[in-house]
Amino acid sequence: MAEEAKQELLAASKDEKNDFVIGDIGGGRIKKDEVGKIVKITRLTAENARILEGTDAVIIVSNNQKGTEEWRKLIESGVDPETGIKINRDKPIKIIGMYQSILEGNVQKVADDEESGIITNLDRSKAERKYNPSIFTNAMFISKAIENKNK
Repeated sequence: MAEEAKQELLAASKDEKNDFVIGDIGGGRIKKDEVGKIVKITRLTAENARILEGTDAVIIVSNNQKGTEEWRKLIESGVDPETGIKINRDKPIKIIGMYQSILEGNVQKVADDEESGIITNLDRSKAERKYNPSIFTNAMFISKAIENKNK
């Protein structure tokens, strides 16, 4: 399925009708202890790496600064030093924004070169609704990020 997602991203990005293509990968593989407490998150899984191979740029969204920094380092290096999993690409992936995700609230802020942005209400369980404000906001953020990078 990861290879299929990668190929779909590549095909969509070659379609001249598309200004940009949005994909979403999981936050990684979570390992919990016997009481259910998260003890480790392996962010760059083989599946995530495969999907990232079909991208030119990413927006990192995490609910905590540690997760954002972990993803930034993995994207910039292209390899997980712990597992050896690699994103096989000829060119590096650009990071066009980093966002802190806050589940509730209505403060939104576009990321710039010096600081991260904020996105709220990004709840996948509500993604089936006809109109999801967080998806609309994400699209606006991406549009703004592309506009800023093209200047």
